[in-house]
Amino acid sequence: MRLMIVLSLLAVPLVLSAQYAEEWHVSQNYFEMGTSRWDLNHDGTRELTKFLLNTVTAYDGAHNYEVLWSVTNSSHDELFLWDIYPTYDGGDTMAIFLADNVVGDVITRILGYHILGNYPIWETGDFSGYVSNLDAMDIDRDGQKEVVFGLNDYQGSPGHYASKFYVIDCLTGSLEFQSSLYQGYMVGPTLGNLEGDSTPEILFNIYLPDSTSILYLFAYQGSYLGQGSPPPLDFSVLQNFPNPFNSSTAIPLQLTQQSDVEVSVVNIQGRSVAGILTGNMAPGSHFLHWNGQDGSGTPVASGMYFYEVRIGDNRIRRPMVLLR
Repeated sequence: MRLMIVLSLLAVPLVLSAQYAEEWHVSQNYFEMGTSRWDLNHDGTRELTKFLLNTVTAYDGAHNYEVLWSVTNSSHDELFLWDIYPTYDGGDTMAIFLADNVVGDVITRILGYHILGNYPIWETGDFSGYVSNLDAMDIDRDGQKEVVFGLNDYQGSPGHYASKFYVIDCLTGSLEFQSSLYQGYMVGPTLGNLEGDSTPEILFNIYLPDSTSILYLFAYQGSYLGQGSPPPLDFSVLQNFPNPFNSSTAIPLQLTQQSDVEVSVVNIQGRSVAGILTGNMAPGSHFLHWNGQDGSGTPVASGMYFYEVRIGDNRIRRPMVLLR
């Protein structure tokens, strides 16, 4: 009887191991790595995404692993697809890449791509240090996401780092905030709503050279801070139409009360292209128009632009595409 029990126990792992069988394996470069996190073409299956030095390549497993997307950054040693984020609820999805130099002085650049795009929509300059963490949420309640990331910069002696965190606009890559310099190693930042006020906070740890640590929490210091849930906007901005457009496009704007309104067009670098309206407007529905010209009346080149609506302390920015 005892022998039968032992034999039955031995048989269990043999049965379980038969449930899995290797389908394939392939040799790869020693520095190459892969993941299956993203369904980049929205076909219901995740792609095999591989990282090799300064090139990221996505292979479509549903179509015999054909190359679906390949991005190379020749000016940096490494390129990494960090994650993909909707720039605002219901808006376009942005792929956030990190480009690093790890030989000599360590530098990092953040790049934003449209999914399957050939060129970055925006890219920052080079920051000193290596990214500790990166996340994206609408932390200033302007209707679109911000990218928040931390950087650790090695100071040349064991255990000594200097660190900062930065906030950039997810749509344009423009810098919105940078923290002071901390003399320690940053873990984080992470984003989340810790206070139940509908406004996300920034949380990170700093580990100091003396083996102590400090936990920090930051919150947006605009008009919503300390007011509980933010007040509802007195206006809404809908997507322009047509989009893409050739010669002219309409921008729908709805106001619930009399308001001073400023509407302008900026390029992907965040620089002003044209002013559409500055003035006081009555409540109701309005349709503003842009004819694809700059402030001097010169037609601008094809590409992505943003129309920006400012009312008081509130700002909403939406993308549009001009095709000549």
